[in-house]
Amino acid sequence: MLSPSLLIMAGVEAGFDRSDVTVMNPIYGALVQQTFASFIQVRKSLGGGWSLVSGLRADYRRVDPGNDFTSRAFKAFSPKLSLSYREPSKRLFHLSMNRGFRAPSLSELYLLHASSYGLFLQGTPSLKPETVWAVEMGYKHEHSENLFWKTQLFHNRYNDMIDFVYAVPVKALNWQSVSATGAEFQIDASFSEAVHLSVDYSSLKMQDLTGNGPLLYRPAHKLNGT
Repeated sequence: MLSPSLLIMAGVEAGFDRSDVTVMNPIYGALVQQTFASFIQVRKSLGGGWSLVSGLRADYRRVDPGNDFTSRAFKAFSPKLSLSYREPSKRLFHLSMNRGFRAPSLSELYLLHASSYGLFLQGTPSLKPETVWAVEMGYKHEHSENLFWKTQLFHNRYNDMIDFVYAVPVKALNWQSVSATGAEFQIDASFSEAVHLSVDYSSLKMQDLTGNGPLLYRPAHKLNGT
């Protein structure tokens, strides 16, 4: 806390993973993955309920497939910027833009497996890491202790999105350019100590911008009620 209105937060993350499972391609040895990341975030209160957050994250991952095969390294810098407003009457609004990064998993790189029903699944050692630019806007209203609702709109633009594409074999591939636009809505109400209602709805439209094929297994509409 540099002042009552200015907060700086920084940190590091590190991880070590080792996998020696039979569903991986037997030409490789025990797979080893080392991950390191650092981040810094600055939160500034602008007064009147408004606040601004900016941040930067650096990622590095090294994957070694063993048996003298060439290791691979993935790295990225990811900025973030968001603006939010909070009312004393429990209304919250936020608008954000950020860049995301995801290195391919060990299975997406080195999987080689025949399922019990004869479907052949294969990883791709030459996969590129996946990146996305995301814009999001949301609003939450807490009417009382017994009722709140919230809604959210988002648009994501992916480069080299990683996906297992249905073919023979089912293979991990990069989609060159993909957009995802969607909305989410939730309402939560308590009518008594014994009766509680929760409803969630989401809409999603994903599109391959290069026109290479359909993006499977992503429902356009989802509705859950409890």
